[in-house]
Amino acid sequence: MAFENGKSGTIVGIGKIGESLSHSIDGVYLVDGLKHNLLSVSQLCDKDNLLVFSSNRRMVVNMNTGDVVLRGKQHKNVYKVCISSLPQNTLTCLSALNNYFMLWHKRLGHVSPSLLNKLVSKDLVIGLPSIKYNDGNVCNACAKGKQVKNSFKSKKCVSTSRPLEMLYIDLCGPMRIMSRGGKRYVCVIVDDYSRFTWTLFLASKDKTFEKFVAFLKRLKRE
Repeated sequence: MAFENGKSGTIVGIGKIGESLSHSIDGVYLVDGLKHNLLSVSQLCDKDNLLVFSSNRRMVVNMNTGDVVLRGKQHKNVYKVCISSLPQNTLTCLSALNNYFMLWHKRLGHVSPSLLNKLVSKDLVIGLPSIKYNDGNVCNACAKGKQVKNSFKSKKCVSTSRPLEMLYIDLCGPMRIMSRGGKRYVCVIVDDYSRFTWTLFLASKDKTFEKFVAFLKRLKRE
């Protein structure tokens, strides 16, 4: 954030401020090193707020609902808002920052809280806040990604009419322990009609198509 005197400050958090959670000012920056809390009159107006400055009233009113967002008082030529007088359940830019767990959980590829705490303890990520990540919130994307579908119903009849009409292929690996022949991948082929199974051992995954073509030629000869 840049100031009029040419200096700049680092934004360390974004929160809300107001007399209630439903009628508050969003996007309030917590700037590191800034000794005063400043509110922009033009930005308050841009958010559909009405500012009243009179001899006995200094307030910010939401134009859509008519509710009072902030109340202030005049001190010499400056209008002040007493943040400490706001209700305790109100989010302010001094105490309520972004939900750090969900923010960094998404930034780092939906990692777990334990991994976030490990990154903090070993100082492995620049800019990662040094707090305890033990949030009970559930990430909607993670919850949907872990959902499973119902299993297909078992068929009572065979779909194919002859061998090799339909093949099921599954490739797994690399295996932790290499075979004596230097193979780390296993390709399993199952015939739908006869349920006969073939197992092909591969040294690398890119050899799968080559092995499969040779397998088909051998079956045709047999």
